[in-house]
Amino acid sequence: MTFIVAIQLNDSIIVASDNKKVSQQKNGIIKFSTEKILKMHSWQNGIITGSGEYRVISRAVKLFKNLPTPSIEDLPNYLLISRIIRESEIGNGLYQVENSKLLCSSSNDKGAQLYKIEKFSPQQDYFSTP
Repeated sequence: MTFIVAIQLNDSIIVASDNKKVSQQKNGIIKFSTEKILKMHSWQNGIITGSGEYRVISRAVKLFKNLPTPSIEDLPNYLLISRIIRESEIGNGLYQVENSKLLCSSSNDKGAQLYKIEKFSPQQDYFSTP
């Protein structure tokens, strides 16, 4: 479980998250680690954080940040790729993996904007909403 507080202001944002690591094993057991981790990741135009399975989120962020010119529009694809890879490692139908979501910010000359990357059903594609 991830605790995220995000506030959108007129020209800026405030985001905070916890530092607990949770991952899901092949047998469906959710593993809570005592290791403290950084859940907020910076990228050239803002920050990215997420809730759900740790490896899904961290891999999606890593793939996204390795792009030559990352764009918010790319994040849904990288969340999907990361989820598919994780499901190939531990199996399908696991709640933490299926319900992984991202929250990110992007800034430009007009200020900062928060975006959610999520989906509401297994049949639906991931999408981004401000």
